[in-house]
Amino acid sequence: MSKEDRELAVLKSQSRSPLNLDEMIELLDVDMGSLMVEYDLDLVQANQVMAWRKQEALRYQAQAVSWSAGSTIEESVRRLVKKKNF
Repeated sequence: MSKEDRELAVLKSQSRSPLNLDEMIELLDVDMGSLMVEYDLDLVQANQVMAWRKQEALRYQAQAVSWSAGSTIEESVRRLVKKKNF
């Protein structure tokens, strides 16, 4: 991913906009120090980016669990209802 794409991912994280999968994966390799040095963020902004990165990673993880590959929305809803009524 280019530096411009990483900068966009950081900016989207600061504004709490949804990240696509590539942006989220790219931010997983970024630490607090590089956010503060390379992107000129202060501590509060860097913490905000790290928190949003975690939020987006959890969102993608939840989507992967609840929406298995090749299933439709209806199939996923039926599976959830079955689990609830077991």
